[in-house]
Amino acid sequence: MNAEPKIKGGSIIFPREFIDASAGTPLLDRALLTYLYCKASHKASPGSNGLNRGQLLTTIKQLQQAASYLIGYRCISPGIGQLRKTLRRLQESNTIEFQKTTRGLLVTICNYSFYHDPQNYESPHEAATKEHTKDKNRAHYIQECNKNDKNVINNGNKASFSFSSSQQRPSMSFDWQDRLRAQQALEQAKKEFLADE
Repeated sequence: MNAEPKIKGGSIIFPREFIDASAGTPLLDRALLTYLYCKASHKASPGSNGLNRGQLLTTIKQLQQAASYLIGYRCISPGIGQLRKTLRRLQESNTIEFQKTTRGLLVTICNYSFYHDPQNYESPHEAATKEHTKDKNRAHYIQECNKNDKNVINNGNKASFSFSSSQQRPSMSFDWQDRLRAQQALEQAKKEFLADE
């Protein structure tokens, strides 16, 4: 049995909230935020660098290289001033915090642990579950209407119930007029219920 190849480097949880919040901002802001988010330490690392979860140690030169791109054979890199403005904008929006150290920039992603806790996210099935619950409630309402119709019919002594010992389910017999009235009552209940929504 062949084992599936594993992806090296792990993964991150990148919230869609970041995309919505960064709408209308320069592309460099979004690219830099994605890079910082991917490079941040996913757990506290004891030792010489001593980074906490959600922190990374970088330099302006490294950020410049990370944000560079090619047009044909020409490499386009953002300027140092552009990167500093971008870092300030991200800091002002409370997305990151950074401070200069002797080894470079110490960048901290704000609320990194909160964003990386899967329990803080809505399951993709929750929306479907809500819709399913709504359908179940509608079906329950219709079922209650049917029960009420049966009670009206039973009060007129037009239906007979008999229990069999093996199935423990009632068997009912109606004449065609009772079925027609029940169907009309069901249709009326559906119209009233759907009109309430």
